[in-house]
Amino acid sequence: MAPETGGQAVMGFWEPPCLETARLILTWPTETQIEGFYDDIIGTDMFDTIVWDGPGCVEDLHAWWAGNRAIDPADPALPFSVAMIEKRSGVCVGGAGLSPKAEDPTTVTVSYTIAPMAQGRGFATETVQGLVDEAFTHRGVQRILGPVFVGNGASRRVLEKAGFQFDGTTPNALAKRGVSIDLWNLSLARESWEESLRARRG
Repeated sequence: MAPETGGQAVMGFWEPPCLETARLILTWPTETQIEGFYDDIIGTDMFDTIVWDGPGCVEDLHAWWAGNRAIDPADPALPFSVAMIEKRSGVCVGGAGLSPKAEDPTTVTVSYTIAPMAQGRGFATETVQGLVDEAFTHRGVQRILGPVFVGNGASRRVLEKAGFQFDGTTPNALAKRGVSIDLWNLSLARESWEESLRARRG
């Protein structure tokens, strides 16, 4: 983890973010949590429906998180990545992030992935809602995009539960393992989020 800094940057490293949901802490993972997550995902089919093809080895995952710890999480113009740490067990069950558009940081793309052993338990829904609230409340975001591989109904439902609306399908949006992939495009505007926030607060 990053060294204790009292909120100051030390050699490019920063205090970790810490967002809390009902069952999760969204933060940077420890070395042990990274290794546990690697063991839970390697050799599974979870990469079939996401852009990421997975780490080649555990060192790749350590290096990726080391790179994230060198990015100031308070800068809304920079990518923001967190691990999903289950409060009860301390286990890393997934990862998620916000990626600002270079030409307009007020528009971001949300992404998330869940280890197979933790799927179907609502962790992705909690995480997306937490990131949505963070983006609109603290990061000056006006619109959040949520692309999903066509056919990945579970991922689409996660976004829809958070208030995302379906905008249409982009054919041949990307290639994965030599196969052309179509994308469902979903998005959430600030105005819609504000309406849902008022409803949640009663």
